Amino acid sequence: MLEYFITRFTYLGIALVLIGSGCGVPLPEDIPLLLGGAMSNHHTAEALGLSRHAHTHWFIMLPLCLVCVVGGDMIIYCLGRRFGHHVPRVPLLRRFLTEPRLARAEKVFHLHGGKTLAVARFLPGVRTPVFFTAGTFRIPWWKMLLFDGGAAMVSVPVWFGVGYWFGEHMKEIAHEAKLVLSIGVVLLIAGLLLMHRLKKRV
Repeated sequence: MLEYFITRFTYLGIALVLIGSGCGVPLPEDIPLLLGGAMSNHHTAEALGLSRHAHTHWFIMLPLCLVCVVGGDMIIYCLGRRFGHHVPRVPLLRRFLTEPRLARAEKVFHLHGGKTLAVARFLPGVRTPVFFTAGTFRIPWWKMLLFDGGAAMVSVPVWFGVGYWFGEHMKEIAHEAKLVLSIGVVLLIAGLLLMHRLKKRV
């Protein structure tokens, strides 16, 4: 269904799905990026059996993907900045999100905000709450844009390129790539924690 929507509406379909995914809608981000790459390579698009209507141009599709991915993240950030501090007033959350806890979390976020934002871009289940929290704690917008945009400059071209060159094997590639990416992120987090501990000892 998702693939049909994207290939039917091409550029608009990709934009809507990526922005929706960035705003917390439970849609996979990798599928539209892979499809965007596949549709931009006419040989790959034909191998997938896509009609000529679904063929796109990479020099339009790739920048569009980048803008929509970062744009969706910035929407969540802005929502957190505007409404985030009202969350502790909700009765069900008040018990867990006390003012002292929020103050401690804000301190940690300001100390490690950049690294947190960059790593979150690679973690689908964590991305939205982290960016919402960044807005709640009023992390500077330029820092959000710099670290999230920098991470997107890595992840988006990688997924797009995989779809462009190997799109006919999309399902198998998506599964393998998710596994490799997850391992890479875990190793990155472990490395950062180790560096933090070593700095404390010094």
